[in-house]
Amino acid sequence: MRSLALVLALGLALSSAVGASSGVDTGTDWEDTPLTSPTQHLWTPASGALLASTSDGLMRSDDAGESWYPVAQGHKVVYVDPSNQDTLYAASPSDILQRSTDSGATWTSLMAGSPFTGKVLDAVAASRVDPNLLYAGLKLPGISDEYWLYRSQDAGRTWSESFHAQNSLCGWGTELLLPHPSDPRRLIFAGGCHAGRDFFEIVRQSTDQGQTLTDWYAVREITADAATGFPKALIGGQGALPQRWYLALNRDPRFGGSVVVRSDDDGASWDTVLDYVGGGTFQQDPSAFSVTIAGIAYDPDSPDTVYVARNSAFAGSPSTLVTSGVTVSTDAGQSWNDLGTQQMGELADLALGIDGRWLFAASDRGVARLALQ
Repeated sequence: MRSLALVLALGLALSSAVGASSGVDTGTDWEDTPLTSPTQHLWTPASGALLASTSDGLMRSDDAGESWYPVAQGHKVVYVDPSNQDTLYAASPSDILQRSTDSGATWTSLMAGSPFTGKVLDAVAASRVDPNLLYAGLKLPGISDEYWLYRSQDAGRTWSESFHAQNSLCGWGTELLLPHPSDPRRLIFAGGCHAGRDFFEIVRQSTDQGQTLTDWYAVREITADAATGFPKALIGGQGALPQRWYLALNRDPRFGGSVVVRSDDDGASWDTVLDYVGGGTFQQDPSAFSVTIAGIAYDPDSPDTVYVARNSAFAGSPSTLVTSGVTVSTDAGQSWNDLGTQQMGELADLALGIDGRWLFAASDRGVARLALQ
């Protein structure tokens, strides 16, 4: 059958990506946690809990996924503070953005009234090093060609406009909104007004809290094997090697594939460390599959070890999932080795527990975990 043949072919294709097998012990395997609802995102704040955004709302575990309980019921939680598991942010039709500092028991409106009336929340982020520093991206409802980035330096009591963009015949989306994890002046941003003419998005940075942005990762080559695409995840900027970053990008579906690049000099230069090429609709080959990245994770204290979650699917709309799984490198991307089963449902996110003992994967089957040596 086509599916079985391509699963076998996929294994060969993945092993031929940048890097070969590493020496990681993969004797352990993934185990399901009691959370089985489709899960889109994971948070592991420094305070220790594990939180998951699911089809049933926000769920929390205080024992590394052994048990779960709902929090903030009735609210659309879109962000968890990276330092405090009890500080939650929710999108609201009336108030745009709300915050709770008691795990959802009570809520405060942050963006009600003028000048926010008529806008909706697109992205929100809080600084790890300055608890009063917040960013929020707003746009108009529906497919909006207008976008505003706001900054608050007093925990959301007042806001100032960092920039306002207005385009035409496109729709705004934010791929990255990441306050630097150790420098409160810096912000990493990737977002744009995209239409069929767009094949990639540039990653930009600000050194003045979003007031001005300059190119940080800017590969503008439009080819099926270029190290470019739409940013999926960015990790780095802290720990043992604060100059180290890993950036994952998924190429436009017309090209297919994905790429992970690494910088050891704080973004001045980048090297490709993992590259999956092909499978896009331009190939017009129904038997081709595209490997896309669902999430990346690493331990800042051991920055050479990086984990990548991936899905492999036949091209088309809707795409047909072939296989999925997680691969690891312990030498900063020079070599790679698969972790446990590679049949995990459709993966959506990946997170490392704050104590480094567990790796968590979110998928349409819920949350699974893998014990790390």
